[in-house]
Amino acid sequence: NIVGYRPSLINENGYPLYVYVTGTSMSYTAESAISYTQYMANNGFVAVTAQYSNAVYPLTCNAFLGKADQLWNQNTANSLLSNICNNPSLNVNCQRGIVTSGMSQGAQLASLAATYNGEQISGMYLMGGGDRLNFNGLPFNFANCLSFPFLNIAANRIRSMVGENDGYFGQNMNGVRTQQNSISGTVCEGDATNCIQGTVGSGGGYGWYIVQGFQTESGTAPHCYAY
Repeated sequence: NIVGYRPSLINENGYPLYVYVTGTSMSYTAESAISYTQYMANNGFVAVTAQYSNAVYPLTCNAFLGKADQLWNQNTANSLLSNICNNPSLNVNCQRGIVTSGMSQGAQLASLAATYNGEQISGMYLMGGGDRLNFNGLPFNFANCLSFPFLNIAANRIRSMVGENDGYFGQNMNGVRTQQNSISGTVCEGDATNCIQGTVGSGGGYGWYIVQGFQTESGTAPHCYAY
């Protein structure tokens, strides 16, 4: 199942595509998913959010790649991108670019899109992602598929955000900073919380940002800092 929006005017060249991937057990029709896709449609994209098997979190790179294949592999007839990019009724032109985005598990899967589509992926916006998981005190390392060297995309096409107290992907400021450096390909050391490079609209806007507690309504910035 897919929920999508597009600009009100038909474009004879088609619009670029935006895909939002929800996190574990999050609904693709949740208010946040709808808000993200509507915003992108209002800014010139065919924008979709899709249901996928997100009730179970993948605990190996092979499991991640199996899910990513069903989303991004256009050589797989029933993949999400195959269904969207080959549907002329949507007024989408995937050759004009694809932006992937997601939260948590969705961010991790969104980061794998370019391993299948290379230069067609024009950007990624990742929220609450990482390449090493702490779950109930057990460590899981996905660096062999989710760290930057394995993503097949330039660092200046990745923007990532995370809460300073993300209990799954870093646990504390130093831990989340280490993981953001690892998954984004943009490295800032020391006490950095803002590693966004350059100016949006002028070739910049890539890198990573750590949301701090004082910046949120609740006063904390955990894994689901935006919810």
